[in-house]
Amino acid sequence: MTEAMPPTTEIDRFAQEVSDWLEKHARAWWYVANEGDKSLARKLERDVHRRVLGVGGTRVVFGLGRTRVLKVAIWSHKSDRRYTDSNLIEAQTWEMASEPLRRLLAPVEAVAWDGSWLVMPRLVPLDPEPIPTRTRNLLNRLGIQDVFPWNVGRTSDGRILCFDYDISNLPVQGNLPVQTARRVGGRTP
Repeated sequence: MTEAMPPTTEIDRFAQEVSDWLEKHARAWWYVANEGDKSLARKLERDVHRRVLGVGGTRVVFGLGRTRVLKVAIWSHKSDRRYTDSNLIEAQTWEMASEPLRRLLAPVEAVAWDGSWLVMPRLVPLDPEPIPTRTRNLLNRLGIQDVFPWNVGRTSDGRILCFDYDISNLPVQGNLPVQTARRVGGRTP
């Protein structure tokens, strides 16, 4: 049975709590993402009462139940802005993807209108297992360039999907045309 996704209002509240925390710690957070210092990530977990599954240069990833993840945009340590582009690019890439490419990407299930958060299925990362050459070549040929074992995972039924595809050579322009937080595919929650 598929686990129900929480209402976007709950996701918005939690993402805002994380965002406020990250804004206060923006300079220190940069070192977490780039130097591998996990102590601040553990402090974030304690403060927001949710486990951090991953930290990248532009986002922090939390479990959202057992079957989904929530990617929250982090604050820049150099300017007063959030790195929301990664979530918007992933959402737009998913919406614009051809059917062959969609079979290789973890679907974007919901995204905030401003890119502050994004929801997708939870996969088990392949790292340190290598990506099958055929999968890597297909993703590269279809425009996904950031193909590493830590960006690709296995679904519960064994399929291999890319779950971090904000760096691509696809023709993504401007912001995703959404006005409010919504489920991707045109259905508002």
